[in-house]
Amino acid sequence: MKNSSTLRLREIGSITILLVVFLFSNATIFAQLTVTKTYTAPSSVTVDGCGLYCTNLPGITFSAADFTAGVCQVADVNISITWAKTDGSCSSPALGNSFHNETNFRIDGPAGNEILVVPGTYTGSASISAVTTILDQAAASVIGGVTPVSGTFIPNNGNLDNYIGTDPFGTWTLRAGDTGGGDPLCIVGYSVTITMSAAIDADGDSYTICGGDCDDNDPLVNPGVTEITCDGIDNDCNPLTLDDPTPPIALCQSINVYLDGSGLASITAAQIDMGSTDNCTLVSLSVSPSSFACTDLGSQNVILSVTDGIGNTSTCATTVMVIDTLAPIADSLSLPDVTGYCQVDTIAVTPTAIDNCVGAMVTVTNDATYPITSAGTTVITWTYADTSGNTSIQTQNVIITDTLAPIADAGSLVDLNGCNSVMMPIAPTATDDCAGSVTGTTTTTFPITSSGTTIVTWTYDDGNGNTSTQMQNVIVAIADAGVTESGFVITADAIGAMYQWLDCDNAMAIIVGATSQSYTASTTGNYAVEVTENGCVDTSVCTLIDYSGLNPLELIEVSIYPNPTDGIFSVEFSGNTGENLEMRIIDIAGRIIVSETFIGISGSHVEKVDISQNEQGVYIINLFGDNGLILSKRILKK
Repeated sequence: MKNSSTLRLREIGSITILLVVFLFSNATIFAQLTVTKTYTAPSSVTVDGCGLYCTNLPGITFSAADFTAGVCQVADVNISITWAKTDGSCSSPALGNSFHNETNFRIDGPAGNEILVVPGTYTGSASISAVTTILDQAAASVIGGVTPVSGTFIPNNGNLDNYIGTDPFGTWTLRAGDTGGGDPLCIVGYSVTITMSAAIDADGDSYTICGGDCDDNDPLVNPGVTEITCDGIDNDCNPLTLDDPTPPIALCQSINVYLDGSGLASITAAQIDMGSTDNCTLVSLSVSPSSFACTDLGSQNVILSVTDGIGNTSTCATTVMVIDTLAPIADSLSLPDVTGYCQVDTIAVTPTAIDNCVGAMVTVTNDATYPITSAGTTVITWTYADTSGNTSIQTQNVIITDTLAPIADAGSLVDLNGCNSVMMPIAPTATDDCAGSVTGTTTTTFPITSSGTTIVTWTYDDGNGNTSTQMQNVIVAIADAGVTESGFVITADAIGAMYQWLDCDNAMAIIVGATSQSYTASTTGNYAVEVTENGCVDTSVCTLIDYSGLNPLELIEVSIYPNPTDGIFSVEFSGNTGENLEMRIIDIAGRIIVSETFIGISGSHVEKVDISQNEQGVYIINLFGDNGLILSKRILKK
């Protein structure tokens, strides 16, 4: 039974092929405007389970030589397909369910493709012998049904009239498909019938469309016509010699573009254009790319395309500098105050800001120097910086609270006692809950030389405006070791004290018995007195008594007071002499700091001397006559 089915398929196929060949021969000989060409398979072509239009059968080729000379346009196209669907194989058909709904066909021509049969056109499943299906747009009904039958039908989903007016020359190919496996589609052969329209000269310019006239409705358009420059028409039907073969001149310029608050920027072609022109028509402009984002910061390459009225195009390349000038925006409108007692070591919460380039790093810094300890309000400035160097700022108050004054370390300060003077002591201290150890300060000037009790006020300041004070007694006892010289007599200025005269030239040896207020020197030498007064002991400066070469009758008396001095003292001369006297005051380094000359002394003369600007210490007063040094005395500046 299967063998007889195979034979029947082959017999039907052979008869069909002979019929098609006969028709093809007659059409070629007798009707040069209609030509049919056929492909016949050596054995049937098997299509099984490959999908839609998935098998290309060998193509059929048409050329101008197949038709009457001068024709070039399709007037009608018909497709004939001989095929079967079997439950066995194409070489050994079998009865059973062949699922005709899986069958699909498409024709591909030089001018495009059209679908002839879509899957589901047939719904039956009984096996059949081969059928010949002719697809003609002028048929009475659309192809379809339960079981395939031979006949002429309208394609479903496609339209063969779409080929009318097109150029048929080239290869036509049938494409067959089968959407399910196991029951193949068997293609015996197919044919393509093309009917051409007769060529006419519609515009009377002696050229037809088939003769190269690209617009048979306009007698001014045909091969060989002179081009009219810039009229927008291809007058001579030669696309290589258009009426405007010259492309535009593209001119472009570089520009800057700035990102907006969303981190985006865009440009127009007009911004890039720098006066592009065309020899015939106005130009249209386009630019690519035209939009930018934060990832495009910096120099970006863009292309300006310039197109004239007939489609000639030229381009130029330039750069767009994408710039971000928008600073980050703080996330909070204001920052809360930061408070602390005594000090703030750091700001625990760092504020944040967002940049127009979402996700970009924003660096946050402040100008604070930690720890912050000045009491009251310190304003710190936060700076938000993006990666493009744009910055914004925001301020924040740091409020330090410190209301407690330092507490003195000692409950009370001991009295300070001294003879003649008390030097600056080690300053007392206090402890502050914020500043820690605080050293006291005072406005009292040291050394204190005033006799009696001086109350010194020590102030402890924590630096935050809180202060406390503490008092201390400074008691100075005075032993006046000043002396007055008169001739050869030296008298201690202190009254009612204890005295002991000393020999300065003999290692300050005690002069035995010399315990009176006054001492009269019997020989040339330097003498001082040790005064004990008010529990204090003080020694005067050494006073020179000089007998050598002096005639007592010629001496003048010289007194210096007060001695010691605070810097201003008197030198009193008394006596009569015809000599010129010169007084020099010399410091311990031998420098002359005062020099005065007196011409003759008669009676008494007092000279005020001021060495208050000089340092404390011992100074020597020398008196010179015409014959040299006649007197030398010391004075102590306190």
